[in-house]
Amino acid sequence: KYFILINMHIHQQPNAEKVLSLLNQSGLPVTGLQENSFEDFLGCGEKNNPAGIVGVELLEGFGLLRSLVVAKESRSKGCGKSLLEIAERYAQSKGLKSLYVLTDTASGFFARMGYLEVALVKVPDIIRNSPGFIHLCSDNAVVMRKDVQVGHFISIYP
Repeated sequence: KYFILINMHIHQQPNAEKVLSLLNQSGLPVTGLQENSFEDFLGCGEKNNPAGIVGVELLEGFGLLRSLVVAKESRSKGCGKSLLEIAERYAQSKGLKSLYVLTDTASGFFARMGYLEVALVKVPDIIRNSPGFIHLCSDNAVVMRKDVQVGHFISIYP
């Protein structure tokens, strides 16, 4: 499947090897990723050579964003924003209530996209105990949430 948003090609299931390469180049963890994990990843640009990727880990009505990353040479062109917007729509289509994200460096970006910082004790157990949550970021990571359930307005242009 392909999506087009503001002249940006977004597609499901980008090349797994390229996903792992982007994650490794960016210093992001690959722990907990298995072959079937890439079914819920989205890529930006060419399917076999994505310029950016994001994953949505589906966890009983909630989602955990995995590793939103854009290659250095493709930053500031709308790829990250487009990926996040489509990931939110994807989560909505799967019936998820909220998306959670952990970030060490991009809390400002996520705040501009409508994510709110939440205390760890407010994170549902299914998210907090998931392998992705446990292995994704440092102890200093900021936890953020955005409601995406059907009926909740998701802005295309925040």
